[in-house]
Amino acid sequence: MSVEQFEAPETCIFDEMDVIAFHTGDPMWSSQDQNGMGQYTMQQVNNESVHDEEATNPLPDTVSAPNFLCNNSQCSDSDLNNITPSIAPIMFPRMKTGPPTRSSYKGPYEFGVMINGAHTHKKKFLWSTKLQRMYVDAECDFPLIFSWSAGAPQPAFVRAVVVFRDEDQSQHRVETCVNHKSILMTKNLPDCQLRNVLHSSREPGAADVQYSGGADEWYSTVVRFDNGLSTTHAYRFICKNSCTGGINRRAISIIFTLENLSGTVLGREKMSVRVCACPRRDMRAEEGAAPARRRPADARAAEHKPKKVKIEITDTDDDKIVVLPELRVRGISTAITTLEMMREFTVQHKRLSTDLRVLDEDASIIADLDTKLNELRSSK
Repeated sequence: MSVEQFEAPETCIFDEMDVIAFHTGDPMWSSQDQNGMGQYTMQQVNNESVHDEEATNPLPDTVSAPNFLCNNSQCSDSDLNNITPSIAPIMFPRMKTGPPTRSSYKGPYEFGVMINGAHTHKKKFLWSTKLQRMYVDAECDFPLIFSWSAGAPQPAFVRAVVVFRDEDQSQHRVETCVNHKSILMTKNLPDCQLRNVLHSSREPGAADVQYSGGADEWYSTVVRFDNGLSTTHAYRFICKNSCTGGINRRAISIIFTLENLSGTVLGREKMSVRVCACPRRDMRAEEGAAPARRRPADARAAEHKPKKVKIEITDTDDDKIVVLPELRVRGISTAITTLEMMREFTVQHKRLSTDLRVLDEDASIIADLDTKLNELRSSK
């Protein structure tokens, strides 16, 4: 029996697709006739899509083939059963309904988001270490570095969702203002992209970028990464914080989540952002208005919390190893906090390096710091 070739439409909706699979360059599934029934072997994926659960259990190797439904096409279900692997569409995880979770979650693969400090003084975006906030102009491309440890699913997906920072606004979605939306409408973009204030810097229609949102879904931008433990992607904001009818002078943040194809969240980071016409002016004004941090009267009585350190990579990374002499420090908590910061910097440096010599040296430094940290903690 001859097999009729079917050209997949540009837009597809996948029915009951909590479990999807795709291999770049490989057949999406293979069929073996067994008692007249087609058996489909697909890339193993977790078939339980839970928004905030870790996906660490072994994943099944075999699931049933998906049913395809098409928009703007004259195809039938029988035609789609004959779809050829070479034209199978790229697939993305689905967005969960309701407000996204905001808490940070490193997950099983140590998911991280960083800003390359080498670009901040030259571009129209700045990072405030004091406020842990990015300041950026609208329509300005700002690159971010995403990293995760070995063993993460491939492909991996990073979802970016813009939310209002204040808790009393958490039930409201961030949408493009009327003015900027009308400008975007001339570009013939889908509605979920028109309403999304955060766009990928890639050209509209890029195969590895998908925009989603609608009904009770928050608007998001999903980028697919096929390989690598550290990769960069650039974004741009369409609206400013001051846009009337959109953000409307409310504080915002971006929530980044690392996900697999089934939509399971494997890591989460949140970044505070202000979109404005004069990033440097606004950053200086807000840093000046921020209250100074006061040291507790009894630092030893304060609850010890690990510090979150964000590395800003410079043009000339200093790889020289420095051996510190014996130093006297006031307070065990102070010494522990300082060593934890050193350890975090070394971990981030090791994650971004590809030099085997540097990787071995960083591993040795981390081991030494862990030994000293354990000694100090046991002496408290």
